[in-house]
Amino acid sequence: MELVSERVLGQENSRYVRNIIKYWVAYRLIADLEREAGSIQHPQDSPPTARARQSAP
Repeated sequence: MELVSERVLGQENSRYVRNIIKYWVAYRLIADLEREAGSIQHPQDSPPTARARQSAP
């Protein structure tokens, strides 16, 4: 993609396009990480399991 964009758009425009792609990828990675972090429950936050209730005094 970079070789094609350099020939068609010129060197300055290819840098611009490359930066847009880098920022877009970074944004997507952050969004995915935030979505995964929101779906992860910590053990202390989750309700007790049946086994934990049985072993409780």
